[in-house]
Amino acid sequence: MKGDIKGWLYLKRKIRRDALPEEDGKKIFNYWANVASCPTGDKKDFMKKRTGKKEYIRHAKHVLEKTQTEAFLEFKQLHPKVKVKQRKFEYLKPFFVKQARERDKKSCLCRKHVEAQIVFNACMKHRKSVLKSASETITGTNCTVFRTVSEAVENTLCQKQDENTFHELKCIEREYENCGIEAFQLLPEETSTKGSVCWSRYEYVGTESFFQMVKRKKIALVQKETPPSEIFRYFKELLATYPSHQFTARWQRDQIDNLLNHLPLAHVVCIHDYSEGYTCRQQNEIQSEYFDVAKVSLHVTILHRHAIEAIDGMTSTEEEPNLIKEHIFVISEDPLQDQDSVHKVQELIHDYLTNDILYNTAQMHEFTDGYAAQYKSRHCLGDLSCSLADFGFNIQRNYYETSHAKGEQDAAGSHVKQNVSHAVLRRTATINSARSMYEYLNTHFSQPEASSFAARSNTVQLKRRKFFYVPSKGEGAVARNRPDQKFKEVKGIRKLHCVRSIPEQQNLW
Repeated sequence: MKGDIKGWLYLKRKIRRDALPEEDGKKIFNYWANVASCPTGDKKDFMKKRTGKKEYIRHAKHVLEKTQTEAFLEFKQLHPKVKVKQRKFEYLKPFFVKQARERDKKSCLCRKHVEAQIVFNACMKHRKSVLKSASETITGTNCTVFRTVSEAVENTLCQKQDENTFHELKCIEREYENCGIEAFQLLPEETSTKGSVCWSRYEYVGTESFFQMVKRKKIALVQKETPPSEIFRYFKELLATYPSHQFTARWQRDQIDNLLNHLPLAHVVCIHDYSEGYTCRQQNEIQSEYFDVAKVSLHVTILHRHAIEAIDGMTSTEEEPNLIKEHIFVISEDPLQDQDSVHKVQELIHDYLTNDILYNTAQMHEFTDGYAAQYKSRHCLGDLSCSLADFGFNIQRNYYETSHAKGEQDAAGSHVKQNVSHAVLRRTATINSARSMYEYLNTHFSQPEASSFAARSNTVQLKRRKFFYVPSKGEGAVARNRPDQKFKEVKGIRKLHCVRSIPEQQNLW
């Protein structure tokens, strides 16, 4: 509310009172902020406007859901007595309301969280309409209109002893008898099979390829119109697994933060991920180049280690630990992204730590997503079991919860590709292959810019970027013919959240 009031007061000072009444100006301001736009939902999205010397207004960013002309026409219909021209109407638009852009689109989100929010909104909308026209028989019921999904989930869990603690594991996994989805009470109208409610959910729908004429299935948001009992039954199904999923995602983030805050000496933390492949485009392309573009594979690793005096100019001890953060990129012409290419990345990181900077690694902690072909197949786990023989240290690999692996590694890969694209557009570089991309980045992008924000906030600042090039054939290419690295099937592999290698005498494979 403070941001809204300050934003209005700022515009109020700029408005001529003889041109438009203050009441009409408030109506226009409120329409822009509450009707024509909506907040992005990201707590990091905020707008700031300078109003004086060292004085700023901060407000959550809003994105327009329609064009400015459509907003003006709709406002005239809602308030026909307000006499205002379109230019004046657009001038009174708050500073935090912006046009929708491609970058505002959120992608790679968690299905469980998005779907639970969609169904929850439909359920609460229906409940509001029922309570608004409620009869005397509904008066005094315990069914409330929850504001967020978290409130609905907390209603089905035991009460916590402390706000800063977690619920008990049995409670989260729905193994207690005195709590569960039965605590989510429903109104008689919500269990009825009469009437209809419009809502949406994700389902697998059949699609047919135009060229291959092959029927496939893909997930899509499907619109439904069912009785109220159907939507509330499905929402209770989502509530059954939501707490465990949410707890695991939050717990893993807390654990990696705790590990970085108390990283033992000679230990290394690596966060791995494959970035989306880069397509080599030129500023002036002939027709043959346009239809036959080169693709580049980009593997990103966020590496955290202790400082070495000879390399970093500082040392790290148990009493005064100093962590160094480095971004390691492996650029390859090989389009296959499987366990063999990941093993090649491990070899390059091992050589960098052991031979280039002489870091005595005793244990490596890896954090990856659960993609089977790259990090979580039987052959991937088999490679981990041989890590002591291959690299001389044990590896513990931790898997993020499904759809919760987005982080700094995605931003690092996007930053590199954006830098290459800008160089091509400015005609300062010609990037037509993985080799040319590696040479340009290694020459111009190895040293990051100093960040004053990181220094003020006492966060670990990026020290350097390291680039490696892997050809598709010949010396230095990915070794795919490894006949000794074949392993048996592992049952329940998709449910694993952490695996670690052990000494050979204790090997359980």
